[in-house]
Formats: sequence, C-alpha cells, structure tokens
Amino acid sequence: TTTTTTTTQEDDPQVNAAAAQLDHTHLSSSSAAYDNGGAAADPAAEQQAPQSKAVALYAYEAQADWQMAFAAGETLVVLTDRGDGWAECQAEDPNDARRGLVPVSYVRMS
Repeated sequence: TTTTTTTTQEDDPQVNAAAAQLDHTHLSSSSAAYDNGGAAADPAAEQQAPQSKAVALYAYEAQADWQMAFAAGETLVVLTDRGDGWAECQAEDPNDARRGLVPVSYVRMS
C-alpha cells in the first residue's frame, strides 16, 4: 500500500514564517510618521482613492525634511489634504521620488 501525505500551505511552517514576515514588513512601512508627528497615509488607501492635483503658484523651499520643495508652475499629486494648511503631496512624475507636506497657500488645488 502507498500512503500519500498532503500538506496545505497553512500547515507548512516555511509558508507561515514568510507570511508573518510580510505582515510585519507591511505594518512597519505603513506606520511610518513624519518628524512633525503626523502619521503617514496608508499606501493601499492612496492607490484606491482618486487623486487630485495641485499647481504651484509660487516656488517653495522645504524648511524641514518632512516638507517638499517645488517650483512655481509645477504640478503635484495631492495624497491628503490635512485641513490644517498643509497637504501631503508627491511629484506628478512617477520617476521623481519627492514626497512631503506642502503649504496649501502656495498651490491651487484642483
């Protein structure tokens, strides 16, 4: 007689360890915070939400590492309007990694 043993992914310790590591990595990356104490937005929620844009009315030089510098006329993608005079934005160009808070008085939101 031949006995066949079937192992499901849930029973495999290596699969369980890999899944636990992925969960830990996701939680670590989504819980990052800016130096000003504001929590970073959840990347999964950002991908699902429709993104609005803003055009810079004036050039802005970042005063802290959690802020984003930009040039007058530059188009930014608005990730979150915090409602406190600051919006979390990123560069419109996907090859440009700039991201941070910008003063809403320097941009025209659309």
